Parts: sequence; structure tokens; C-alpha cells
Amino acid sequence: MSQAVLRQTQSPSGNYEKRFALNQQGKKVSISQWKGRVKVHIRQYERNLPTRKGLALDINEWEILKSHISNIDDAIGDVIDVLQNSTPTIQEPPPVRARQHEQIQKRMMTEMQSRSDEPGNRMKESTPHRCHREPIIHQESCQE
Repeated sequence: MSQAVLRQTQSPSGNYEKRFALNQQGKKVSISQWKGRVKVHIRQYERNLPTRKGLALDINEWEILKSHISNIDDAIGDVIDVLQNSTPTIQEPPPVRARQHEQIQKRMMTEMQSRSDEPGNRMKESTPHRCHREPIIHQESCQE
């Protein structure tokens, strides 16, 4: 992190701000006083103006973040070790889900057909639902 202060300002209303660059792409840390509160902003800047991309921490949150720095450093090291020592694998979804889906669909069809035999239950064939490959018979009272 660059230690050079990019900007130090004090507005006529008494608000005070210091900015530090994190990188050349516009990420900066700024410390400001606003409405009597001190805020630490970690934010993306474009054309030297802050964007909505970032976060603002009050002093209590900043202190909590600082207290976790060594844990965060350790976790980063652990993740890097895992990435360097593992080979990427592509996991395919288990075929059980497709079978379960088909079984549920068949059960629903059987149940709906048995209901259609009852007086007053008219059934209609509809276009395929977004998760089904074949047309499904829906009752007129169906919400989908």
C-alpha cells in the first residue's frame, strides 16, 4: 500500500479527509469526518470521484477489522496453499437428481389423472413448464 497521502482537504463546513491509494486502478482508502463521525472508506474511484463500489466503516468496525488482520492473513495463506496443491476438478451434478425429478413428475401425473376421474375436475393440457421437458396436465385451479 502506498504510504503517500494523495489528498488532504478540509471543507468550509469543517469536514476533513485524507486519501491513500491502494493500486493504480482507482482503489483508495479515505478517512473522513462527516457529521462529527470519523469514517474509513475503502472504495473504487473513477476520475478521482468515489463510486458506490466500496464500503464505509465507522471507528468500531475499523478496530474489529484490524483485530482480525492476523487471522485474515492466515486464512489467505491457507487458501493459497490449497489452490497451489490441488488440481482443479469439474464436478458433475449427480444423476440421482434427474431420476428423482422424473419420479416426482410421474407421481404427480398419476395423482392428477386419478383426480380427473372425480366429477367436476376438468383437466387441460398446457405448454411445458420451464423445468419439464414434456407437456404437463394442469388443473384449471393450478397456480403455475
